[in-house]
Amino acid sequence: MRRRYRIVYFGPVLLLLALVMSMPVVSAQQYFLKSMTPQETPGIIWERRFGGPQWDYCFDLIEVSTGGYALTGYADSPWAGQEGKIWIVRIDSEGGQLWNQTYRYVGDPEQSMGYSLLECTDGGFAIAGYLGVYDSGTNSHRVETLLVRTDSDGNQLWNKTYGQGLFEDMVQCPDGGFALFGFTERVGVIGNDDFYLARTDSEGNLLWNYTYGGTEADLSSRHGLVLCSDGGFAMIGGSFSFGPEIGSKTEILLVRTDSSGNLQWYQTYGGPGYNHGSLLLETNTGFIIAGTSHAVGPWIIHTDAEGTVTSDHEYISYALWHRTSAFGSAVSMVRCSNGGYAIAGSGGGLYPDQGGGWLLRIDDSGHYLWDQLYFRSERDGLLAIVESSEGGFVLAGTTARDWEANDVDVWLMRVADQPTVPAYRLAAGVLGVGFAIILGVFVIRRRERWPGL
Repeated sequence: MRRRYRIVYFGPVLLLLALVMSMPVVSAQQYFLKSMTPQETPGIIWERRFGGPQWDYCFDLIEVSTGGYALTGYADSPWAGQEGKIWIVRIDSEGGQLWNQTYRYVGDPEQSMGYSLLECTDGGFAIAGYLGVYDSGTNSHRVETLLVRTDSDGNQLWNKTYGQGLFEDMVQCPDGGFALFGFTERVGVIGNDDFYLARTDSEGNLLWNYTYGGTEADLSSRHGLVLCSDGGFAMIGGSFSFGPEIGSKTEILLVRTDSSGNLQWYQTYGGPGYNHGSLLLETNTGFIIAGTSHAVGPWIIHTDAEGTVTSDHEYISYALWHRTSAFGSAVSMVRCSNGGYAIAGSGGGLYPDQGGGWLLRIDDSGHYLWDQLYFRSERDGLLAIVESSEGGFVLAGTTARDWEANDVDVWLMRVADQPTVPAYRLAAGVLGVGFAIILGVFVIRRRERWPGL
């Protein structure tokens, strides 16, 4: 009787096994991801490169109201010297270049970078970043926070600086002015920085500024500023000032202020090791944070309106199955019109330009939907993402043309928003289901011939 039981139920067991093989491997709150090789990667609609003979970098990307996209970063830097110039590139809806502009300023060496880009209400652009400054009196160099304002063709209208430090993110406020987020060196304490939030009018004139931080260094993030629904601000980054290893390891730091920059509360998240908050969005019930955890890699945290954790998920990328590293990082995040979030970064390595461009799709609760790996050279990474009005996503990052010669280009592509199943899982599922059906038919026919079986 035991033998008959095994024969009758062997088919359904195989069917269940086939279905499991075609699903991602998921544990309670950890999601183990495996992306596809470039030869198997579907869904790329178009792909472009921009750049010259040295380092050309993209830090931010936006879709423009009149169609197409714009990106900012820096152009033609020798990397180690960082003598690049702020660069803005305007492209059409197919990725073709319409125009590009660079902005040069006084410095020794000349150095400027654009970290954040937005389209202003008049159709022009604003770029936030930093400017390298040489002080001949002390024969020293420093960087200063910088805001550049252009018209719709990228021609500079004005630029302003707001003291030592750099800006990594900004938003335009309802009155036409700007809120700019970055970090600045604490007065009298070399190497220890604080979160820095500055508020300007529409002409870039400073209205107020504040710093936030503890006794050690507190560092901002490139996509870490949110203009909240009540008119206040929220900021995310990494802090050496809190946690079990103050001064040596970092915690994720979330700071909440009112509309005038006054501190309302702050929260930290993490544990032993390095933890850094990279991305922040406001939700209907609080905030969603994407960062890097000490244990694995991308870490998605949902909080309530006071910053208390309501759920969290960690994602371990095994996308680099043919390489030595499988770490993964989250660098840019967008809320999707059909629900959930898309997160861009790198699929492996400790830095955003290593291991391949990685796109991770999750639902509103943070559960894994699908992921993809894209790479075109030995050093690739995605640094910005927007949801395209034409469907899918446009991704911007870097790809190495010649890594040994320090020749890196901006990498841009539009991809479809669609779940995919790796070929080996699909094949396993088809074979498993087919075998289960054949075995099931065989068992049924045997039962017809020998009813007592």
